[in-house]
Amino acid sequence: MENLQQNNKCQELTRSLIKQIQEVFIQHLSIQFFEQK
Repeated sequence: MENLQQNNKCQELTRSLIKQIQEVFIQHLSIQFFEQK
């Protein structure tokens, strides 16, 4: 049971990490796009 909780926590961390990376990536893309104009 404890193992399952750890697994859930790990998945939550992974999801939040992916979300952060996506946001930073999108910001980076939009900055590059604006600099090209």
